[in-house]
Amino acid sequence: MSKPSWRIRRKVIWSSIVGGFAMVAIGAVGLFNDKMTGDLIIAGTSLITLVASAFVGFATVDDKWHHTNEKENPDG
Repeated sequence: MSKPSWRIRRKVIWSSIVGGFAMVAIGAVGLFNDKMTGDLIIAGTSLITLVASAFVGFATVDDKWHHTNEKENPDG
């Protein structure tokens, strides 16, 4: 493997989290302008939660899968 396996995944994850925060911010601005944007805030929060949970879960599985026989901690 010549490239790190998580490099592109981290870019996608960070862009999704930034997009989720943008959805929440745009929804908050819309609420002050009497627009019905509560769904946008809920969707942004759900996106952030889903992406963060998936990242932590799959990182844990990846660490367990690749570092099962090593006695030292792969995180340092």
